[in-house]
Amino acid sequence: MSSVDVSSESFTAGRSCPLSYRYEPASLAQLASVGVDTLYCVGGLYGNPFALDALDRLLETDRTDAKVVFNGDFHWFDATASAFDQIESRTANDRRFTRLRGNVETELASDDDAGCGCAYPDSVDDGVVDRSNEMLRRLRDVSREFPAARTHLASLPMSAAFQVGGQRVVVVHGDLESLAGWRFDPLSLNQVHEQWWAMDAMRAANADIVASSHTCLPALRQWPRNGSSRTRTVVNNGAAGMPCVENTRHGIVTRIGTTSAASNGLAAIYGVKQGDVWVEALALNFEFDAWREHFLSMWPAGSAGHQSYFSRIENGVGFSIDQALGHSL
Repeated sequence: MSSVDVSSESFTAGRSCPLSYRYEPASLAQLASVGVDTLYCVGGLYGNPFALDALDRLLETDRTDAKVVFNGDFHWFDATASAFDQIESRTANDRRFTRLRGNVETELASDDDAGCGCAYPDSVDDGVVDRSNEMLRRLRDVSREFPAARTHLASLPMSAAFQVGGQRVVVVHGDLESLAGWRFDPLSLNQVHEQWWAMDAMRAANADIVASSHTCLPALRQWPRNGSSRTRTVVNNGAAGMPCVENTRHGIVTRIGTTSAASNGLAAIYGVKQGDVWVEALALNFEFDAWREHFLSMWPAGSAGHQSYFSRIENGVGFSIDQALGHSL
């Protein structure tokens, strides 16, 4: 991933990472930590209102006073004025919710042409990149009907920190050096040199746990600290508003709490315990037929959104839980 000034001739919309997306891991150590008992990290809602309904049901079941952080890309498929307004209003006006901007919100609030701001790696086909840029332009046109919302989106932070039990949790959209970083993609986390980078970056960020999203595929990794029985954990929820693992149609959210999901009447897909805290992936079981119909009303056959995403929405994704956990390539 390259970091280039948007005005530079070498900048490629959708591929390059704008300089404004960058930060040092050590800067995250300066974030004030908000104390919570239970934290839900909901990255990649992607404008799915039925996923918000499912989140409400999870929170109603959870016996704790849970807080939610939307760690970016809560907008994406909501490409009509009414759909955009619904997602914006529901995520912005709930006292339980904290919002961080992802690349989508950042580019919606900007008039520079960084495309979708996804910073796609070379492994992603050019057609996907071009269609994502087209989708962002359409969504930005819709967002211009809501100037106050655009101003608010521009003011949102890129990161936040929470204290859950004895663990300091740093929440980002991409990784510990970029808003649109891919270093917490599950395939990246399988590489030994990336694991060493992650541990060094977490040390600099004073992070016991890092929660991310952005890559649309979930991951969970836990590593021992040098010379200690303690561990550090990286968790990526993949996407809350789209299928994340094979043979499913649900999204995934991350739950980090001083009590387990099971002890609160919830079922975790997978998870680990670190110190006094559970880090778990939970299914977000939204109403599929209603979401399918809503999606098609905005992105019918032949549209950029349909070409890039409908197959995944309809048929799921070829990615296993074992892959999310790093047990297979």
